[in-house]
This record gives sequence, structure tokens and C-alpha cells, in this order.
Amino acid sequence: MFVFGCMEGVPKRRNVNMTLKTYKNDIVAARIFGAAFIAAFFTYGVGNAVIDGFFAATDPSSEIQNGNVIYACAIFSVVVLHTLANVASTTVMFTITKPFSRFASLSYLVLALLGTVCLVFGGLLLALAPAMIESHGTSSPLIALLSIGNFYAYQAGMSLWGIGGFIICLTLFKARLIPKWMCIWGMAAYVVFAVGTMSELFGSGLGITLSIPGGLFEITLALWLIFKGFDYSQVEGAAA
Repeated sequence: MFVFGCMEGVPKRRNVNMTLKTYKNDIVAARIFGAAFIAAFFTYGVGNAVIDGFFAATDPSSEIQNGNVIYACAIFSVVVLHTLANVASTTVMFTITKPFSRFASLSYLVLALLGTVCLVFGGLLLALAPAMIESHGTSSPLIALLSIGNFYAYQAGMSLWGIGGFIICLTLFKARLIPKWMCIWGMAAYVVFAVGTMSELFGSGLGITLSIPGGLFEITLALWLIFKGFDYSQVEGAAA
């Protein structure tokens, strides 16, 4: 039933009226998506790496207290910059794929935004660390609890992102807007990614390893859309 829902708009490709103006707009949209996708990837990746460095220290509380400016910048990158980039990329992809499958594009949008909310929640937990240190001291066990809460919020958010990614890759596969080999790669990568993030909730330790195919796919997709855009040559009714 779900797969049929993902495909429901695809047979109607002949109803997608592709004027020259629309085509040019979609080239711009593809580049915005690619740029926002890369921005989301790096703003969260770099910010999270910096934050992890603080919590991996022998005394995380003291490290956060001494490097509060760097810590605040990392939180800003994860909570604000990443969220803006994520909202931009998912909104653009929703707009592009909506004519092909309203159900699938909306499912992707909802799952991606819910995943983003989970990441924001986790980031906000970590943002409380400096205030917690100030009010409870550097030896407070609550600091570790904030990190644990962020861990579970991150895994939940990435699981939702993986499911949404699979849906949108299936939609792109049926719509033929990008090469089929890339769609297949994306579907497989997101399944592996979702399995990895879900398994992390049970302490598997496989999350990072299983995220590599998905990370490479996302960078490849973003660069492809920036330089080549969506392919409407196989959309019936397209006008040159």
C-alpha cells in the first residue's frame, strides 16, 4: 500500500507541463537544493564534531567552561544553520517532486522536518550545558545526561531522515529526474543508514560505519544537481 502511494502520481507525468520558464526555475531550484544539502551536511557535521570533542575530554564540564565561545558557535551551527539549510533543501525537493507523487513528497517533507526537530531538540539539550555548569558546578552528573539525551535525539532524527530519504529516492527513480543508478544507490544507502541509526539505540556501535554510503550519496546528489540539475528529458509533455 505504501509503495503504491509513492508511485501514485508518477503515471501522470504527461500532465507535468514543462515550459521554458519552469525549466529555468527548476535549474535554480536544483542548485539551491544542492547548495543547501551540502550546507546542512557540513554545518551539522562540523558543529557536532566540535561538540563531541568537548564531551570526549577527560573533564567535559571544565572544557565547556573554558571554551564557551567555541562551544556556543558549534551549538549555533547545529541548531540554527543546519536547521535553515535542512528546511531549504527539503522544501525545494518537496516542490520539485510534488507533481509526480503528492503522497510521497509530503511523506518525505514530514519525515525530514520531524527528523530536523529531533536534531534541534538534541542540540538545545547540549546548549543547556554552560548554564548547568554555572548553576550546579563542573562536577554535576546532569552534564552527562544532556549528552545522552542528544545521542538518542540524534539517532531518532537520523532514523526518520533515512526513511524519508528512501521515499524520495524511490520517487525520483519513478520520475526519472536523476539517473536510475543514483536512485538505486540512494535507496540502498538510506536503508543501510536507517538500520545503522536504529541499531545504535541498542548500542551496536555501527552507526558511523553504516552512514558512509549515505553520506557519499548525499554529497554526490548535491553536486550532481548543482552542475547538471534535474533531467526532464524523459518527462512526457516536456517542452524545449
